[in-house]
Amino acid sequence: MSFAKDLEGTGVTVNILVPGGPTDTPGFFPPGKPRPPFLLDPEIMGTPVVWLASPQSDGISACRFIARDWDVSLPAAEAAARARSPAAWPALAQGASAARGYTM
Repeated sequence: MSFAKDLEGTGVTVNILVPGGPTDTPGFFPPGKPRPPFLLDPEIMGTPVVWLASPQSDGISACRFIARDWDVSLPAAEAAARARSPAAWPALAQGASAARGYTM
């Protein structure tokens, strides 16, 4: 995750929050077209985004958080740890960069 690396040590963190599956958002599924049988409620993004914007997440960067995996019954730090993974696959990024003649 290039932005996270570029901003390392500045106090600015870079993370990704995704719902974790198809989400029931207005306008995403065209009228009359098939919809998945299960859609996530977009409100699942609320708790993780509030945590990411809080001082509790200070110093956490280059991570992907999956809102579907955020357990609101747990303390925020524990819920975050369970919903968190690296933001990217470094080996994949390095291979793609090398193929284009760049080094990481």
